[in-house]
Amino acid sequence: MPSVDGSLSVTNANSQTIYLAAPTPDGLFMETSRTEEVGKSIYQLRSEDGMNGQFIMLSTPDAIATAMISISQFVKPACRIEGNTHRQPQSITTLEEGVAQRDGTVWKVVRKARVIFE
Repeated sequence: MPSVDGSLSVTNANSQTIYLAAPTPDGLFMETSRTEEVGKSIYQLRSEDGMNGQFIMLSTPDAIATAMISISQFVKPACRIEGNTHRQPQSITTLEEGVAQRDGTVWKVVRKARVIFE
């Protein structure tokens, strides 16, 4: 006899969390990983269906340091930034998750995340 929440568990069976390196200038995440890679992972993406996902910018010291190497290259293709970008932030808070869609083997930014540097 099927469980009452059987459909819920099937829906979540495809749920995945992946880590993304810096996007290309046109908003493509070419490099993904199942685990966070220190010095490389800047974003975290959640997807329920493997085709559509929501992403945030990681606020770990390593992710912040990597992002600060080149804000225009590593952050702006995927995020709208609020706050002061001219000094090293203590934290980066995602105010609004970004949206990405899978396109073959890459993820494409559909809507930029909104982040604040604090």
